[in-house]
Amino acid sequence: MPEAIFTPQASDYGELQRIVFRQQLRSRRFVRRLSVLLLGAAIIVAIMMIAVGESAASAIGLAIVSAAFGTVGLFIVLAGTYLLVPRRAARIFRQQRTLHHPMRTSWSSEGLVLTTPHGETRYPWRELHGWAEGSGMVLIQASDLLCYFVPKRCLDSASLDDLRATLADSGLPRR
Repeated sequence: MPEAIFTPQASDYGELQRIVFRQQLRSRRFVRRLSVLLLGAAIIVAIMMIAVGESAASAIGLAIVSAAFGTVGLFIVLAGTYLLVPRRAARIFRQQRTLHHPMRTSWSSEGLVLTTPHGETRYPWRELHGWAEGSGMVLIQASDLLCYFVPKRCLDSASLDDLRATLADSGLPRR
């Protein structure tokens, strides 16, 4: 059974959090909610402008401009949040002592096995949610926010290829 042995680092946890953040931004749910929010705000602005005596064309134009500025503002906030993810992740990493110990992650067609000094946990693939790959790690998700990871720095190319193939064959969706 192939395996990876590593001690997690704060930078690993930061990358994990960035991958999850990007997934959330790309989700249909986020896009749907953002669209409803912008449409609702534009409609409210248009109604308010018409109520104060603006023409319908002028009110609609102002509503569109307001929605565009709102979108830009939201993306500035999201970009700032994205830039702060490593700092926040490093703080959480320092607090989460269970991540400071050596870990062994092994995999097979059956599932994932995680071993730490505190015990061993086996997850059949059907109990996991999905997987993703970042520049420095492979993420295996138990939920949208609970993830296990294997840093690429501790894998040779054959092990990395085997992990990718095993995950693809497992039926887990790639996110």
